[in-house]
Amino acid sequence: MWCSGCHLEDGSGLPSAVPDLRDTLGYLISKQGGRGYLVRVPGSSGTPLDNLELAKVINWLLEEFNSETLPSNYTPMTSDEVGESRNKILMDPLKFRASLIKK
Repeated sequence: MWCSGCHLEDGSGLPSAVPDLRDTLGYLISKQGGRGYLVRVPGSSGTPLDNLELAKVINWLLEEFNSETLPSNYTPMTSDEVGESRNKILMDPLKFRASLIKK
């Protein structure tokens, strides 16, 4: 529901503006700051889910739709990790994502 503000029902996005949630997130979380980025995007950070619930949703998304792109050292997100990232406001999601892709 909160993700569909930017992503389509099937998890796809709009090229260059909104990334596809399928088979692309493993690459993003392999970059420094990438895990926090998934928590800090507006649809995640603004959801009424608590930190544990959000961690479970993000982990499900990663494991269900990105299993082939996950880094070999992948570990599921924790409630504490989500809480820490959620407190850092992401002012420009597009610019931050572009910086992750360049790394």
